[in-house]
Amino acid sequence: MEVIFPQSVLRCLPELNTLEVRECKELRHIIEEDLEDKKLSNPLSPQPCFPKLTTLIVEQCHKLKYLTFVSASNDFPNLEFLVINGATELLQFNETGKTQVELPELKLLIFIHLSKFCQETQFLNVEHRIVRNCPKLSFTSTTTLDKIKQKFGFLGK
Repeated sequence: MEVIFPQSVLRCLPELNTLEVRECKELRHIIEEDLEDKKLSNPLSPQPCFPKLTTLIVEQCHKLKYLTFVSASNDFPNLEFLVINGATELLQFNETGKTQVELPELKLLIFIHLSKFCQETQFLNVEHRIVRNCPKLSFTSTTTLDKIKQKFGFLGK
C-alpha cells in the first residue's frame, strides 16, 4: 500500500479521532491528492480532511515522504498528539512545499528516527517534545518518555 486515503474518501471519515499507521513498508503518503476531487472542490472553502482527529501515530513507515499532499493545518485542525517514529524518508508534512504548518491544538510531539525531516518552524511552541535521531531539526526535547507517560497516560511501549 502506497497511500492510505485519497482525499475523496476522507469525506466519509469526519468522526475519526485516532489514526495509527504501523509497519507499512511501501507507504508514501497518508493523504494523497485526488485530481478528480480537486476539480469538484471549492478552493476558497476547503473542508478539513480529519476535523476531529486528535491523535496521529506513524511508526516504521520508512518510505513515507509526506503525510499529506495538501496543507496540513487544514487537514488536522484539532490534532493534539503527533508521534512519528521510523520514517527515515519523511521530508516534510506536505508535498506543497509550504514551510509554515499550523497545528494550533498540538500538545505533544514525538519525533524519532526522522533522518531527512527538516520542517520545524511550526513545532517550536509545542510544550511537550521528544526529538531523537532527527539530525536536520534544530529544536530538541523538552521532556522525557517517563514524564509523557505520567502526564498523558498513554504510550505504553
